Amino acid sequence: MTTYRTIVCATDFSEPAQAAFDEAVHLARMTGSTLHLVHVFRFPLFEYPQYGVTIPEQIVQDARVEAEERLATEAERAREADCEVRIHLVDGVPADAIHEVVSQGQADLLVMGTRAHHGLAHWVLGSVAERTARRVPCSVLIVKGPSPGSPAR
Repeated sequence: MTTYRTIVCATDFSEPAQAAFDEAVHLARMTGSTLHLVHVFRFPLFEYPQYGVTIPEQIVQDARVEAEERLATEAERAREADCEVRIHLVDGVPADAIHEVVSQGQADLLVMGTRAHHGLAHWVLGSVAERTARRVPCSVLIVKGPSPGSPAR
């Protein structure tokens, strides 16, 4: 079995990300790895100041606090499973920001979920997991979540 020292798990707190988190915790516990949880804070998703459309700063701050709290909750769950955990709340484009965390921490493995969009949805929305996997210098484990509209597992 491959020995990992550093595992990065990217999360957007979705159901597929939760499945990836569970797998990352399991692997970190089995290998004695340090688990780095990373959430990319990307808010607001849109602003058009030239047209007077902006997001009030308080809403952005509240969203950041909520993201910090959710990340801390996930970290606590990992610690309860006897994992050493570090958390990273970073700003930016998800694939770029995850790549940066993986590269800085010299990760041995990146674990992330995917929503498994198909057809037009995949073409329009793309896949953060796919874009990230192409860029990072380490192995990648992509945990597939249920397809949109499919029954829950």
